[in-house]
Amino acid sequence: MDNRFAFKPASEAYTKYNTALFKSLQDYILQVISGTRTIDDLATFTSDWANNGGEEVRAELKAFLDSQA
Repeated sequence: MDNRFAFKPASEAYTKYNTALFKSLQDYILQVISGTRTIDDLATFTSDWANNGGEEVRAELKAFLDSQA
């Protein structure tokens, strides 16, 4: 499998938001596992993730992939 991100420099949004986005993902997963949140909260988590920089990171990665086509 070809990983087109392997040698890509980190994007501005990734550098800015990655730590917080990764922590929020870890926290959500642990909360689901421990039972303090349910998988039914996934839509809320996804919306929060997108609104806190995730959508900006996703858009930059999509633009990079589109430029590689």
